[in-house]
Amino acid sequence: MTSVAARHTAAPTFDAAELTRILQAELASPSCRPPLLPAVAMEVMELAQTPEWFTERLNRHATATAHVARLLCKRRGLPGEHAFMCGLLHDIGFSAALLIVAEREGSRSVPFPALAPVLDAVHTDASGLLAWLWKLPTPLADVLGSHHDGVVDGQARPLNAALILAEQLCWEAGAGVLAPPRDADSDALESPDQPLDGIDANWATSVEKAEEIVGLEARAVRADAFALVEELGLGERIA
Repeated sequence: MTSVAARHTAAPTFDAAELTRILQAELASPSCRPPLLPAVAMEVMELAQTPEWFTERLNRHATATAHVARLLCKRRGLPGEHAFMCGLLHDIGFSAALLIVAEREGSRSVPFPALAPVLDAVHTDASGLLAWLWKLPTPLADVLGSHHDGVVDGQARPLNAALILAEQLCWEAGAGVLAPPRDADSDALESPDQPLDGIDANWATSVEKAEEIVGLEARAVRADAFALVEELGLGERIA
């Protein structure tokens, strides 16, 4: 994992590698208190002075991704309920990392814009570590710990790919961690690229590979995904 934030005297931040080491040590410790149910996650984000927009989007994104991932998997004969649970928990690593930030002396003063890229860099590994701590089934933990990779160790991972595709569609429909694209269209034939300087983004090539692995193009399910997000009341639109 590469460092995406450096320490500065005036505005201290975490180094991503350092935060990863701290996270692994904390979660592996026998004294670690089991995090994090959604209500507790909300409390942690408040302690870490997380912006309200991030808290709201992260919660809406998890729910929407779960529903859309299940929709995609059912279309392709994959285990839909397994996909739902993966979608619901895939970004819980953000909360785990924020818990450590909130509990470390002096960490709460780190501005969120400086902290965000570090949280982004470690959240996937953190999700996998939490799954291990919770003693979740190994297949589920494997997905959570690699959910931005459709191919792991040379092997295609259909559930990972379904999550990547679901995240893309949820972002377009206004239920991403990132703000939705202004030109989002449920009838679009092409997928817009996510801004890679944002949080929780997937490369365009990753989305294309996910379509290949799942065997389903985004254009074929975009309208249904938009409709589902709207029905659930989870979308955010740009005027």
